[in-house]
Amino acid sequence: MANAGIYADGDLGTPTEVFLLFQRFSKNNPNKQFNLFFNDKDKKRIEILEEVINNFSTNNSNLNISYHSEDVKNYLSNNNIFDLDLKYPASTVLFVDPYNYKDSNLDVMQNFINKYYCELFYNLFSNDIIRNYVSDEQTIEDFIKNVEDKLKNAKRKKYIFSYSFRNVKNTEIYRIMFISPNIIGIEKLKEALWTVFKGLPCYKNSENKNQLSMFHEEKVISFLEYSSNEAKEFLLNKFHKNTILTYDDIKNFLIQKTILKEGQFIKNVIKSLINENKIQKMGDVRNNNFKKDRYKIL
Repeated sequence: MANAGIYADGDLGTPTEVFLLFQRFSKNNPNKQFNLFFNDKDKKRIEILEEVINNFSTNNSNLNISYHSEDVKNYLSNNNIFDLDLKYPASTVLFVDPYNYKDSNLDVMQNFINKYYCELFYNLFSNDIIRNYVSDEQTIEDFIKNVEDKLKNAKRKKYIFSYSFRNVKNTEIYRIMFISPNIIGIEKLKEALWTVFKGLPCYKNSENKNQLSMFHEEKVISFLEYSSNEAKEFLLNKFHKNTILTYDDIKNFLIQKTILKEGQFIKNVIKSLINENKIQKMGDVRNNNFKKDRYKIL
């Protein structure tokens, strides 16, 4: 859903903010063509969104905008809308923000990202999933993994990273799933998350003034330490004793399974595990070269 692009209190919504970003991109890159497609099954909301965007538009000639009001399953399956602008070598970002999980359709999204060179942002509302789709024997993590496995079953290799947004009580509100055909896409996303949010998945815990929360805004170093310890645990649980890994093996695993960005892998994970005698640097290259060496799980 695109929604109306503005809230009742006057704050701008996601589609308007996206438009303003792409308006700036198109101005700074006059030789590139940009195409924005907005869809919401509520026709009135799309009409309001168009009015809001027209109010901010500078009518850049290399920025085309299309407005639609269709069910998402029909919309993403409509080749007549997308084929002209999205076929290779175009690069596409698809943002699916459904009213609830049942309003999305994994098969349709999978077909879309198979057909076009596309990165996908998929918003999953945790409360809706827990209330309506998670059984007693299943956790939300199991459910999310099933969704990831479904979307990874694509023609092109896909890399996936999921990121939680939480409230002040540290309860997950929703999760953004990011899927890219190139691992560099996830690397760029991680850089943005650490730049904008400092890697933190939620707001400051203000419920208990005496409680030291790992999500506290002033405890970024503690959060980095927590995330690094978690990454080390994930890595050792994933690979058996005596397994030989390249740096790229470690990188490809950590970039998709942890909040850490690549610039934190060597110092906070690899060197730390070496010091703890849990992995061994094989010595294929000199001691200060970590990216070209192999590592053995001890």
